[in-house]
Amino acid sequence: MRSLMTDPDTNYLLLIGAKRDNEVSSAHILIQTVEEIKNAGGAVNHIFLPPLDLDNITQLIADTLQQTCKKPGF
Repeated sequence: MRSLMTDPDTNYLLLIGAKRDNEVSSAHILIQTVEEIKNAGGAVNHIFLPPLDLDNITQLIADTLQQTCKKPGF
């Protein structure tokens, strides 16, 4: 990942990753790699999302199973 993101010949590359802040410390290899990419001039953007609520999870599962939600409001 580091090589791809910092290679000057790589013009366009989008990597999407996910992690839980409360489960990954600053000593984790992913966090260290992201810091190295930023320090080497690579663009790194963070999007912080709140936890999904029950309605969101229900809709996600229904969409995955190609079903409609029986719950009122959907």
